[in-house]
Amino acid sequence: MSRAVTRPDTVRYEADEIAIFASEQNADLIVCGAYGHSRMRELLLGGTTNDLLGASPICCLMSH
Repeated sequence: MSRAVTRPDTVRYEADEIAIFASEQNADLIVCGAYGHSRMRELLLGGTTNDLLGASPICCLMSH
């Protein structure tokens, strides 16, 4: 059964919120869509996909 979950506004990055929520749910895998931007935009603004791949303590399965 799936359900929508809202999180309070925080100052954390989106990737951190996803990883924390997955840990709270005792998840073994994070499945999400990956979307890339130009290298310049990623450098200036960052990106959730890259952050999640680089720092998630839980295995990630991403599809573009």
